Amino acid sequence: MNLQTRIFWCVIASAQPCITQSMYNAILDRRYDEVTFACAHNAQSYKESEFKDVSTLSTSLAQTLISVRNQSEDISKQLEGGIRACKVPVFLQDGKLVACHGINKYVIRDVKNAVDSWIETAKKDIKKTLHIALPAIVEKAAKAAIKKLLPEKIANIYFNPDKVKAGDLDPSTIELSRFLAKIHTFIENNPHEIVTIFLEVWHKDPAMIKNTFTASGLTPYLYVQPIDTPWPTLHTMISQNKRVVVFIDITVDTNSYPFNTYSQFAWSSPYNFSSVEKLNQDATTNTKCPTPQWKNIKNGIWILQHFVTMGTGGNREQAEHANKKETILNRVNRYKQACDLKNPQFIWVDFYNTPKNNGVIDAIKALNGI
Repeated sequence: MNLQTRIFWCVIASAQPCITQSMYNAILDRRYDEVTFACAHNAQSYKESEFKDVSTLSTSLAQTLISVRNQSEDISKQLEGGIRACKVPVFLQDGKLVACHGINKYVIRDVKNAVDSWIETAKKDIKKTLHIALPAIVEKAAKAAIKKLLPEKIANIYFNPDKVKAGDLDPSTIELSRFLAKIHTFIENNPHEIVTIFLEVWHKDPAMIKNTFTASGLTPYLYVQPIDTPWPTLHTMISQNKRVVVFIDITVDTNSYPFNTYSQFAWSSPYNFSSVEKLNQDATTNTKCPTPQWKNIKNGIWILQHFVTMGTGGNREQAEHANKKETILNRVNRYKQACDLKNPQFIWVDFYNTPKNNGVIDAIKALNGI
């Protein structure tokens, strides 16, 4: 096979191969679940927020809204850079499925809490300045003032939720069919590559999702794994041209839908860490290990969720440290020891190309023994 074909973990500036033919062949002979892949967490969201001005109005609201991206490049560049899996939230907007950091019940909750706190502060200021004692008047004045200050899309989340669109906070919002079409282009142009997609669906309509995959051109490449059957080798998947694996977080009938039900295969580590320090404490204190039921699955996969959260999105500054090779490998090893696990099949990361020395890809290469 042509080693000039870019491989899952091989990121190089030149056209020279970075592994030997024997290494490449050994990797191809491994089963899908015997390989570790780099996964872009919330791969669709790569543009900066358009609402930076709210930072001058409310610190708590800014923390909720300003960080909406988890990557710095679109999915095409991510795939070129060595990413071989992506986690994507899916919402319904204007009758179409979109990939975005959508406005869900958690975002609405956080915005409500932030605005309520801001309103309380404004009420105190109004009472102090105008010496108004009537609560109803103060409340109305505070809300009117804040509504005028907020950008319309944000104000609607609090004051007019029926006018909110799923992707109002995320400038990277893209129709799911277009997002998948970019993966299709990569798969077509790279016949020895395998890509995995994790769908977090907020509009639970498998038929609509299936139709979207068909429109993108990916359906012929989809691989569905039988439960309790060993995964095929990478070589088998490539030779059969079944090179796209989709895990979806709803239960589907594989006879009707070419997707793998996430809960039947996957276990993932905890997430939602606010700093690298807390991320590093994971798997050393109050370790959450897989259930015995998951360990009894013959072809289970486990996911290391390895990122630091800030507001709705990721924290690029913290990614400089979280994505270092040694940070990733140390956390993997702690989980392996604490939970009696083998290497994870997927490592979900934010800002995969931060730091610039390719720490994420270097960690993936080390875990795969190359």
